[in-house]
Amino acid sequence: MEFHCHKFILSACSSFFNGLLRAEMRESLENRAVLKSMSKETFAVVINAVYKVENGLTKENIIQVWQAICFLDISFLIEMCIF
Repeated sequence: MEFHCHKFILSACSSFFNGLLRAEMRESLENRAVLKSMSKETFAVVINAVYKVENGLTKENIIQVWQAICFLDISFLIEMCIF
């Protein structure tokens, strides 16, 4: 499954994407990054939260979403979950 996202937004909110999407990196040149460390459902919840589309957190997915936002180092979502 593909997610169409803005590089600027991903880089601004995630140090993981900031490093991955630098101009010299293959992912930046190809405008595509493959993430095998999480399910597409988990990534969809994270992206919707980044874009503030909806809160897709449930008691069934909270652990996977927490692991994803920690892996991607999305600090504002980590802070929201802590507080």
